[in-house]
Amino acid sequence: MSDRKSIFSKTEKVFILRCIKVYKSLPALWDIKSKDYHNRQKKNAAYAILINKYREKYPNATRKHIIRKFSVLRTSFRKELKRINDAKRNGTDVKKPTLWYFEEMRFLQEIQNSRSTMNQFKKTEENNSVINMTQIYKENENQKEMKKDNTCQIVKEKITIKEREKNAQDELTGFACECLKSKENEYDKIAKVWAIELPKMSREQQIYAKKAINDILFEGQLGNLHWNSVQIDPLIIRRTFTPIYNSDST
Repeated sequence: MSDRKSIFSKTEKVFILRCIKVYKSLPALWDIKSKDYHNRQKKNAAYAILINKYREKYPNATRKHIIRKFSVLRTSFRKELKRINDAKRNGTDVKKPTLWYFEEMRFLQEIQNSRSTMNQFKKTEENNSVINMTQIYKENENQKEMKKDNTCQIVKEKITIKEREKNAQDELTGFACECLKSKENEYDKIAKVWAIELPKMSREQQIYAKKAINDILFEGQLGNLHWNSVQIDPLIIRRTFTPIYNSDST
């Protein structure tokens, strides 16, 4: 029985290594610096190639299975890489990688290192991450104050309802001015706008808003969003998501 398990384990590893090789040849799925990474059609085509390969052993595999599988593989690689880098920084002996497919996924090292130096969302890739908006807001609050142009000042005083609406627009304009002067990318700017707007809601409304945002991001990473994915009822604010499942998923 143990021999059969051993044989299965070896054949499984060989198959996974072959899938990783195919994955490496498809930068649209992992290289954030590649133009193809932001091209939905090319990304869908890349997933189709990887799914066909994976179905050689698992005929019923879908796109969700692939995303989940490579999310696990990349997470393990990231942890192993962090362990090695921490050992180097601490001056301790660097042990050889214990992850059996570590060398095969070293092509992700440059991408991983560049991501670790940026202020991006806590979890971005592959799965399908849930963004912690509270943490983003705290980080935004702790940043040093920057000099602002007189036309970008935010009025801080008690105001009437009509004035509050006007000043809310002024606040966003001021924030936009700061963003233009900074070197942050567009995702950082969007996150800061959310961080400013969320605290203006009641606690209950914040929960609904964060759930809606997280659901949109989840479906977006699966490539299921379209023009009518988000609908708002004018009487009772309600967000519904109508994902479009690709033909390669079942």
